[in-house]
Amino acid sequence: MLLGAYRILPHSLRGYLLLLIVVTVLPAVLLSVYVAYQAYTQEKDAVERRLLESARTLSLVVDRQLGQAGAVLRTLASSPALIERDYAELHAQASKSLLDETSSITLVGDGNRLIMSTARPFEQALPVVKPPEEMVAALRTHELYISNLLSGIVGGDWVLLVALRLGPPGQALPRLVMSLPPESLNTILHDQQLPNSWNIAIVDREGTIVARSRRVEGFLGKPATETARAAIKTGIDGIFYSRALDGIESVGAFSRLPESGWTVIVSAPRAEVIAPANRLLLIAAICVPLVLIIGVALTAAISRIIVRAIERLVQDARAVGRGEIPSTRSTGLSDTQLVAETLRTSALRLKRGEEELLRLNETLEARVADATERLVASSRLEAVGRLTGGIAHDFNNLLAAIRINLDLVSRRFPDSKALDHARAARESTERGAKLVAQLLAFSRQQQLTPEPVDVNDVARTMAQMLRTTLNSVQLQLQLREDLPFALSDRTQLEMIIMNLAINARDAMPEGGTITLQTDRVRVDAVPARPEAPGPGEYVLLAVSDTGTGMSEEMLEQVLEPFFTTKEVGQGSGLGLSQVLGIVKQLGGGLRIDSQVGRGTRMEVFLPVVDHAPRPRQEVVEPAATAERFEHRCVLLVDDDDAVRQPICSLLEDLGCTVVAAASGAEALELARQGPDFDIALLDYAMPRMTGIELAARLREAGSVSRILLMTGYADAARLAESWTGPILRKPFDQDALARALEGELR
Repeated sequence: MLLGAYRILPHSLRGYLLLLIVVTVLPAVLLSVYVAYQAYTQEKDAVERRLLESARTLSLVVDRQLGQAGAVLRTLASSPALIERDYAELHAQASKSLLDETSSITLVGDGNRLIMSTARPFEQALPVVKPPEEMVAALRTHELYISNLLSGIVGGDWVLLVALRLGPPGQALPRLVMSLPPESLNTILHDQQLPNSWNIAIVDREGTIVARSRRVEGFLGKPATETARAAIKTGIDGIFYSRALDGIESVGAFSRLPESGWTVIVSAPRAEVIAPANRLLLIAAICVPLVLIIGVALTAAISRIIVRAIERLVQDARAVGRGEIPSTRSTGLSDTQLVAETLRTSALRLKRGEEELLRLNETLEARVADATERLVASSRLEAVGRLTGGIAHDFNNLLAAIRINLDLVSRRFPDSKALDHARAARESTERGAKLVAQLLAFSRQQQLTPEPVDVNDVARTMAQMLRTTLNSVQLQLQLREDLPFALSDRTQLEMIIMNLAINARDAMPEGGTITLQTDRVRVDAVPARPEAPGPGEYVLLAVSDTGTGMSEEMLEQVLEPFFTTKEVGQGSGLGLSQVLGIVKQLGGGLRIDSQVGRGTRMEVFLPVVDHAPRPRQEVVEPAATAERFEHRCVLLVDDDDAVRQPICSLLEDLGCTVVAAASGAEALELARQGPDFDIALLDYAMPRMTGIELAARLREAGSVSRILLMTGYADAARLAESWTGPILRKPFDQDALARALEGELR
């Protein structure tokens, strides 16, 4: 359409202005229609959500009421009066346990004989009744049964039955049965604070109306509408449109009760649901054309002013082309007046343009130098990353040599004081190995190892490290002293605190205060947002700042992956989404409170753990004896003398015959000339030939079939890509070595 208008209109300023009016008005009309439709949809969806939330809430209330009946029956089932067949006492206890005056409890024995019923005095004789077949069949496999709406059981009145089987599975007798009139459920419906025009109905598994908030007398025992019954079969909850039993076009929401299989339906007149949306559409239908007419008139008036200014500017340009000085008369518009003045000073502007070009060239050189400097820095970081694996390997080799020699000292010189010192040094090597793994795994996704964690201890530890990195920002701690343990992964919790604290620091470029707070809280409300915590007991970890804060639009996107408010190159946008993923995996939640100019508060909820972590105890395993590995020949290959020699001593203490080599080439030569080896113990990271390459060469030569790989390399994922066999992690002791050998030599 626009292309057709472009071809028809003359190629003049007036024609283009007219086309501009069309191009401006048409999107405005479409946008107005779209906005009105979106408002209509949002208003309708809001009412539907309220209906669905009301149905879900009521389903929980009704399910709780029926659950109370089951709880009463279970209490009576464990009563000594029932066990001792003191039915008079059981009658008295049951009468006191009734939910209300309209309910009754009956004990049914063999042959469907009524043994006791609170509906009659204890001395009065009781008849034999015929129970519903569905209840008898259900009680053979289920302990508790909730019936549909029944009629004719007691005097022809409508009644609900809650039955509890007292015997083992496979038989339906004896049983305790509580009968409830539907009116007891109507009381629940009338207590709900819902609009008067809304209707609430409870239907049983067959779709029969059990209770109704409006005109229940005329609808009790009748089936719900066909549309409602069809919708109920589609899922646990949902929305449907239909004509209600009273003939009113309605919008309904349903939610199924988990225990009984009944369904709560909350409906509202359809006219009430769409009335606000229709008002919006009517307002849009009146206002949009009026605004468009005013806009077109104003645009036409403004276009005449623009045309006159352009015509005068054309006259000045022609004068410049003829070498004349343009007149100094005003064009009427500041923009065209500026162009006219530019024409009169063209020579000066040309000179300024040349100076600007030189300045841009200088700026370009500075930008190139800055980019080069950043590239060099990036290359250095990449080189450090490549060296990290090798550094970790060498450090773990040093720890392995220390650990093995300590183990040898402990076993060969079993002096009590020496053992204490050796044990302390061995624990230090374990902490060193964990430190290397944490440094390399800091930026990687790790599999969580949930355990009871003292959040206060983690907060104090991180506070000591953070104070050295927060510059002008102050850090305050508000820690609850009687804080319980939380279910968490200590390493990931440290990462969460670091991430939130750095974000808070970046939000305060002029300085401020970060508050790290812990507390024990209880959440009762159902979460309104996906990231919020569900009901339960939590340990709260809150990080607050006095920074710039975030707008509503930013809060809606802040948890999305790759969304960041930082400049390009200063943030990946993965921090908060990673925090949310860790917290949700632990069973907790996240809550954000932020206002522009007043700061941000990030609240992390971690589940409470009632028990403290078990203290680590020194496990004393039986010492390895030489008889366990007697006559076993081992090929040991490690390029580090400080590691190879103590490992050789460990193997000899275990009774093995050891042939040691310092490289892959030496190992292949020994394999060709030496004896048959039961197993080869190979280091992974060796120059010229890795342990994996050497293993393949040994297997090809048929020298040895069992291979045990030793490594201090921290990147386990990368190692797993090329090796599927057993791995012995450095540092290790003689017991770990013995277990690894036993696992391969069985």
